[in-house]
Amino acid sequence: MISSENTKTIYDLVHNAAAEHGDRVFLRYEDNDILYDVTYRQFAKDCDAISAWTVAQATRLGRRLHIALLGSASHHYLAVLLGVMSAGSTAIPLDIQSNLETLCDCVDRSDVDILFYDWEHHVLAEGAMERCANLTQCISLQHGRHVACSDNILKEYAGHVISPSARPEDLAMILFTSGTTGRGKGVMLSNGNLIDNTFCTTEGSLIQDDVNLNILPIHHVFCINGDVMLTLRYGSILCLNRDLSKLADHLQLFQPTAFRAVPMIAKALYSRIAVMEKQDPDRPVEEIREAGLGKRLRRIISGGGYLAPELAANYRRLGIAIAQGYGMSECSPKISAPDWSRPDTVASVGRIVDGCQVRIVDGEIQVKSHSVMMG
Repeated sequence: MISSENTKTIYDLVHNAAAEHGDRVFLRYEDNDILYDVTYRQFAKDCDAISAWTVAQATRLGRRLHIALLGSASHHYLAVLLGVMSAGSTAIPLDIQSNLETLCDCVDRSDVDILFYDWEHHVLAEGAMERCANLTQCISLQHGRHVACSDNILKEYAGHVISPSARPEDLAMILFTSGTTGRGKGVMLSNGNLIDNTFCTTEGSLIQDDVNLNILPIHHVFCINGDVMLTLRYGSILCLNRDLSKLADHLQLFQPTAFRAVPMIAKALYSRIAVMEKQDPDRPVEEIREAGLGKRLRRIISGGGYLAPELAANYRRLGIAIAQGYGMSECSPKISAPDWSRPDTVASVGRIVDGCQVRIVDGEIQVKSHSVMMG
């Protein structure tokens, strides 16, 4: 388990993880029915290649870059995301559900120089390239013969190592909120914000041996912090589920021990269990649980909405702990986290995380911590 003492930036997090966990599996994913593993050491090398490329582009322009990503969680997406931040430049994960107008608005307001995109969104990327004056290049996250792609960058810059230049106070990421009260607002998170929130809880052996399944959208900081950065911290495995329509299959394929999800997903998965029980009432609960959720699932971390106590009780009946925390993008995101030792308090949002102060003033939640955004 990585300590926070010498982990100040994203670069430190990636390289400390590689040094400590080496050839252990970091990423596992399926593509065209083939299963792929990426070790901690290989992932750090991929991040180094992206970082070296980023530094080269930044040197050419004479300033640090703003690089956006439009896609689902993948090996290359994560290498670009963390590689850009490791180089001291700024990553901007964008919502793949955006229309062209919203996408261009976010690209313009965050001063994006280069856009990485999943090929299935190439029409959106091409539209942004035409309409956004500051956008100079679009690069596919999948291999393509006639387009610039991340695969070529990883090959060209393989083996390159940069001198770490990112500082804790540097802007690492801009995330756009959902915009429930108007246009989405760009939340500015520094290296220090993201690292502080990665080390503000101590799960220890609870998650060190976890096999996590990524379900949450990668442009949310709940996903980036919980699925990606905590996995790096503890040396566990992160399995990628790029398509919700494959979730049931991937629960069986990857056999995760834990995942993070919004309550709606947890409710939908339990509804499948309830249907199985109704169809075959004499079948043992353990068999139904395995058929619906896999053999090893033991924990679900819920966030982004209210977790009904009835749903939590239903999962406990299956022998699966589920609990909720509270946070927001502006706090990187955790403000409170589940207390797994207190299943009797499942209706609460857990305990305030380390180093965080919270007060209620006239019904408003006010937060002070090193995780609170820049700007």
